[in-house]
Amino acid sequence: TRPIQNKLSNPTIAIAGNLALGKCAYIYDICTEKYNKNLLVNLYGNNFESSKARDERLKWNGSFAPADLPSHLECDFGLVWDGNSADTCTGNTGNYLRYNNPHKTSLYLSAGIPVIVWKKAAIAEFVINNKVGIAVENLHELDALIGNMKDSEYRDMCENVLHIAEKLRNGKYFYEALDYCLADIVRYYE
Repeated sequence: TRPIQNKLSNPTIAIAGNLALGKCAYIYDICTEKYNKNLLVNLYGNNFESSKARDERLKWNGSFAPADLPSHLECDFGLVWDGNSADTCTGNTGNYLRYNNPHKTSLYLSAGIPVIVWKKAAIAEFVINNKVGIAVENLHELDALIGNMKDSEYRDMCENVLHIAEKLRNGKYFYEALDYCLADIVRYYE
């Protein structure tokens, strides 16, 4: 887990995973002349098509083994988003966020990094209630949201993330779910 830190000088997010245009077209539209003029995007993973990137603020940092990736993430926030659009999560992979708990959320949080999630994602309520990130409707105002956030607010968020990170790394949520299932099975057979 990284130590609590101040925000970086420019608003910076990380996007980790399969960076293929067909799966995550939003990556290629996140920084434009109109939107996110100050935002830096650090990309980690396979299939980034640099020839399709319209902006030098998209920086591909390579692909790493899952166990090594957290130590390479440099960002203020990790982005949990999917689909073809920066306007909203779309398509099969984007819509799936309404129902699942993406691995990316656990990746960033267990590494000590606050997250940005889609407001309609299943995980959004957890993120907001635990104050470990922000939920957004679209990706167009990320540099303003991050840039205008007070350092004290960001540091508090990072402190909250550290508590969740420890629970994730120790399997607390897994064991709670397992206990719940086992108790349900016992009740069924009683």
